[in-house]
Amino acid sequence: NQLEATLDLCWPDPLVTARAGLEGVPPQELPPLSRQRTECSMEILKILFNITFDTNQRKVDEEEAAEYRHLGALLRHCMTSQADGEERTDEFHSHTVNLLGNLPLPCLDALLLPKVEHGSIEYMGVNMDAVNMLLEFMEKRLDRVGQHCRYRIYCSRCCNPSPSP
Repeated sequence: NQLEATLDLCWPDPLVTARAGLEGVPPQELPPLSRQRTECSMEILKILFNITFDTNQRKVDEEEAAEYRHLGALLRHCMTSQADGEERTDEFHSHTVNLLGNLPLPCLDALLLPKVEHGSIEYMGVNMDAVNMLLEFMEKRLDRVGQHCRYRIYCSRCCNPSPSP
C-alpha cells in the first residue's frame, strides 16, 4: 500500500498502525510528518477518494470489507497525526475526513480498535482518540463557518444600512 509506505507504518497488532521505529509512542507524542510525506500522503488520499467515491452506497463483500477496515486503520493513523504546521495539519485531516466519508459504515469500526492506553480518551472501554480528533476537526470547521457567517451579516448591516423611519 502506497499510503502505508509513505507514512512509514508498521502493524504491531491487526488493524493497529504505528510509525516504524516508534511503536508504543502515543500519537500525540509523535513528531510531525515532514512536508514531503504530508504532500505525498494528501495526493494519495485524493486518489483514494476518487476511487472509493461510491463504496458507501453499495453492499461490499467480506473481502472488500477487510480491505476497507485496513484503510480505516490507515485513516485513523492519519487523523491522529500532525503535519508541519496547523494549516497543513488541517488540510491533511480534511482529505482524511473526506475519504472516511466514502468508507462503508460497518468498516469504520477500525477507528475504535486500538487498545486504551495511558493518555487515550476512553468511553466504556473503547479507545475514542480518533473520534475525538474528528470532533475537534468538525468544531474547527463549524467555527470557521460561524465566523464567515458573522462577517457576512456584519458586512451586510454596515454596507446596506436599513433606512430610518
